Formats: sequence, structure tokens, C-alpha cells
Amino acid sequence: MIDLGMPKEIGQMMVPSGYRKHLEMVVRQRVFEELRKDTYSKLILASEYPEDPITVFFPEVWIKWLKGKGLQVNAHSSRWLRWKVISYTLLQGLRRWGRLFLTSMTDSSVNGLSKASSFAMLVSMFPGASPQNSEEAASHRGIATWYRDGKLRLKNEDIIITNIPNGSNKIIDECLQISSWNTLGLKNWGKRLRFLASGFGIVVASILQTLSGRWWAAFILRDAIELAYYSLYESDQLASTYVFIDPHFARRPLWTFYAEGGGSRIILTLYSLNNQVIQKQGEEKPPYMPGWGLVNWPHYAVWDIEHKAFIENFDKINAEIDVVGPILLSDSVTPIPQLPKKTIAVFDVSVFRKGRYVDIGYPQNYYIDEVLKEFLEVVYEIVTRAGYTIAYKPKRYSDMYSHAYLALVRDFSLRDGVVHVDAGISPDRLLDAVDAAISIPFTSTAFIARNKGLKSVHFNPSNLAVCENGFRHGIPVLGTKKALERWVASLDDEKAP
Repeated sequence: MIDLGMPKEIGQMMVPSGYRKHLEMVVRQRVFEELRKDTYSKLILASEYPEDPITVFFPEVWIKWLKGKGLQVNAHSSRWLRWKVISYTLLQGLRRWGRLFLTSMTDSSVNGLSKASSFAMLVSMFPGASPQNSEEAASHRGIATWYRDGKLRLKNEDIIITNIPNGSNKIIDECLQISSWNTLGLKNWGKRLRFLASGFGIVVASILQTLSGRWWAAFILRDAIELAYYSLYESDQLASTYVFIDPHFARRPLWTFYAEGGGSRIILTLYSLNNQVIQKQGEEKPPYMPGWGLVNWPHYAVWDIEHKAFIENFDKINAEIDVVGPILLSDSVTPIPQLPKKTIAVFDVSVFRKGRYVDIGYPQNYYIDEVLKEFLEVVYEIVTRAGYTIAYKPKRYSDMYSHAYLALVRDFSLRDGVVHVDAGISPDRLLDAVDAAISIPFTSTAFIARNKGLKSVHFNPSNLAVCENGFRHGIPVLGTKKALERWVASLDDEKAP
């Protein structure tokens, strides 16, 4: 890793000494979050046009490193941008202090929790991660019900709280709850005033250190505030398990070290089976997605042995890695349309606008409009000609998707022989209603289908993707129209995979 130009110990007057050993990684992870916003695109452009100066927020030591690599950096505008980012980061820490003080006056205990039991907290989940009422709780296939019924749940975890930011607080049933916060209130005014005072001291120290040139103090502020809050918890306020998901893979909050020390399990749960960039035939193997070199979670939940091996490539702390099978994320509980007897589920992968891939440093050259169009066209031709109906479920919608891809989804869904399935429906629930599944490489739905005992394959348009073992997870990959035709024709035979 490139030197950050920081002293060996940082965080004095902000973080207790026992936690300062984690702060260098905290700073690297927070800087990485800023990099993902727009800096990657600037660096890529700079590599193509090295004579044009770029403006980046990097610390001074990194700017010197870039210049040493032959890139032109506008020092003046970069300095202003750096202070803009630092000021915004300080403001985020101040807001977190204020919001946590307001939270400190809310309920300090979990509804319905007995003295002999504990609770699990699923942190920063998407809408749809939990059922919204007791009627939905039995059929819902999101991460809340997955955890409730799965291998990770501890025997004494009577309550499972799903934290959905900006959501509403609900008690679903005797087990499931939804909270818009991932924190509980503090138990008395003495603790609240102590947090107010310690928070004030941390804010002042952060601002003064930042103004004196120790820029990293700004990136520590929010984590230091959160650690001060959690350290005022009573022992029964800590969850026995805190579960995080993929989007947070490169950002472990500092407070989780306190919770881990108090006996809590801290688990990164990877709902995406493939976390690698696909290599196309005839091209060099692309690098891993940025950020994996920063992971430092003590516990992971993964799908299979190959998934475990991927995590072991980056594990530096001998983390515990549990193989748990398919990991579900969200479900809208929208009814599945009526499907005829001979139906094959078809799953693609959404195509982001090219600029989005550049912004996040994701060297994507497989999930593009042309490949997705070929995938859907060939699958449609072969499946419908064989007399099957297609149950087509695209991914969740986003305004960051390619306009051409969104038009393709719309047009494909209106074709004869295609039943459009709401994007919010869990693939796990859809697969209970079909005979087989075809997925584009290497989406997780193929694994879910096989796990249910369905006939499941990846169709690799024009045999474009290099199909290494670490990607396939035991799922057959078909690279030609003839191979797909034979597979569809054999669906009634026991020999079909």
C-alpha cells in the first residue's frame, strides 16, 4: 500500500489508545470511499492524456507519487478540492454527533427482549430486506427471514432487528422488527451528558488537528464519535450479532471493534456470489475490484467453498468464514404472475452506464449492452421455439443503468412467450414456480436454482467469458447456440444438468 504520510500513532485526544492501532485502516477505507465518487474516472483520463493536468483530492504525499508516475496534477485546484472534501467530512462527523445525541433519548432497550435472550442487528439494509407485517413473514425471502431460518442465527437470538435507514420503526411479529437506526438510546441522562461532552472534545480535537495539517483527523471524526457512543452502552444493549452486506465490504466501522470486544459477532454477509471481474476471451485477466485489499472483517458468510477461497485471498487476520449456501437479500412479496407448466426462468445482469463503471474503478467489459442483447435474443429464440414460456426477472431498477439496456428490458418483457416478473421479487421465490433456469454468467441465480434441485445453466453469449472454476461454482456454462438447444431439448430427461 502507498504510504499515507501519517505518523505511527494517530487519533490522540479522539480515540482511546487501545483502538488507535485500527485507525490507519479506518483512514484508508474512508479515503477509498471518496476515491469511488469520481477520482477513478480522472485517473483513467489522465493515463490516456498524461499531458492534461488533473484535479484530485489526494493527500500531498499521494500527489507526489502520481507526479512520479508521470501524471500532471494541478496543485492549486487539488489543494482547494482537498479542503472541500475535508470540510464536508468534518461536517458529516458533526451531523453524526448531533443525530446520535438525539438517538440517545430514544428507547434504550429492545421491545419484547427477555433477560435470558439476545438480539441480532442487520445493519444498513435495503428496502425489502424484511417483511413489512406478520402476514408477509411466512412467505418473505429477504435477508431478515433468511437469517431467522438459517445457519448463522444463534439459539438465544429471540429478536432480529433489520436496520433500514430512512425507513419506519415496526414490530413485525414476536421475532422480527424494523428500525431506522442501528443504535439504541442511552439509559440515563448521565450517559447522555457524558456523550455530549466527549463528543464536543472529539470534534474540537479533530478540527484543530485538521487545521494544523493533520488531514486524517477529519476522516477519523465520525468513527471516533460512534465509538464514544457505543462505549456508553450497557452490556445488554450490544447485539449478539451485527450483520453487514456487500456494499459495505471495504468499510468496517471502528465501533465494531468495541462490540467485538464485548462479545458480539461482526459478520460481513456476501449476498453476491461472484465478486470478481469477468475476463473475456483473448484479453488479459482484469484486476480485482478495488477495495478488496482493505477488508479486515473478523467473520464472513459465503455461499460455497470457491467463494470461501476468494475471501481467503484477502484475509489478513485469520477470519472465520462460514459456508452457508445461498444468501438472500430482499423481496417485495409482490405476487408472482400465473405461469404455465412449461416455464424457464431467465436472469440477466443489469448494465450500468459506462461512466458509472469508470467512476467506481470497475473495469467492466462483459456486462455491456451488446452482450446482454445477444444473451436475451438467443435465449428467446431457443426457449420459445422449444415450446417453453420465459419468466423474465431483471435486476432492481436504477437511474444509473444504461438507457439502451432499460429499453431492451422494456421491449423484451412485451414479447409473446415472455412473462415479466417484478424486479423486486426474490429469485428464490420465483424459482419455486418454474421448471429450470438460464442465467447469464456468472450471476448468483444459477446457484440458487441448482440448490433447489432445478436444472440450471449459464449461457455465455458467443463464448465470450473465460470460465474459470472460481466463477462457475459447479454450474455448467454453455457457450454456443447448439449447446443451449441441446440442453433445452433435454429438459425432460434425467440427464440434463
